[in-house]
Amino acid sequence: MKALVIDPDDVSRNDLRRAMADTGDQVRCVETLADGRRHFAELSPDVVVVALDLEADSGSSDALAFVEETSRGPAAPAVLALVDSGALETAVRAMALGAADFLWRPVSDARVAGI
Repeated sequence: MKALVIDPDDVSRNDLRRAMADTGDQVRCVETLADGRRHFAELSPDVVVVALDLEADSGSSDALAFVEETSRGPAAPAVLALVDSGALETAVRAMALGAADFLWRPVSDARVAGI
């Protein structure tokens, strides 16, 4: 499975990379929405994990808009929203926009294995 992780937090991004690679996934990790958009087009991932606390890059939309854009259509990947503990309202909003599920930071290996 091909996975794309878009997360500005070095620790959680590396935790996700390690946990997903341990399950045999091909994982590409980036820090910004601009990089995420570029890698999304190149990789055609099966799973996308996107941090909802990403700031919009100049000239582009925010992380919630990215969730909505990438989770629609017949060949859409499973999009997982990554949120900090206590951001349940934001996670629910992402799911209303098309996210398949959400992950809390810090991410547990057991939760990633269930993806």
